[in-house]
Amino acid sequence: MKSNFNDLNWHDAELQSIHIDRTNAGERDEIVIVVCWPDETIDELTFYDCYAFEAKMNFGVIAIESILKADFTQCSELLDTIKCKWDKSGADFGDLGQYTIETNSTKSRLIICARGFSMKRVTK
Repeated sequence: MKSNFNDLNWHDAELQSIHIDRTNAGERDEIVIVVCWPDETIDELTFYDCYAFEAKMNFGVIAIESILKADFTQCSELLDTIKCKWDKSGADFGDLGQYTIETNSTKSRLIICARGFSMKRVTK
C-alpha cells in the first residue's frame, strides 16, 4: 500500500510504537512506527534509507499518544545540513525528505529524514 504521507488521517491517530532497525547499519537504516488510525485500523509505517532521526519524547503522562499533526517536506534546514555533509560523496538526494510527527498528549515530536516510506496493514 503506497500513500501520500500528508494525506493520511493523522489528527487523533494513536502512535503505538517506534522501532529503530540498525541490524545492518549503513545498508538498512529503518525506523518503523505503528499507528492506530481514528477508524481503528492499524498500520506499520517503515521509513527506509534513513539519514537522521530526532525524537523529543515526553513521558509520565497517563494518556494515549494521540497525534496532533504530521507533515512531509523536501525543504528544511535539517535536510540542507544532511545534503551538505554528504555532498562530496556524489550521492543524489533528490528523494530525501523530512517526516515530522507531533503529538497532542505529551507534546512530543519525531523528525525522520529518509528517502521514503511504505505502509503495511497490521491485523489484530
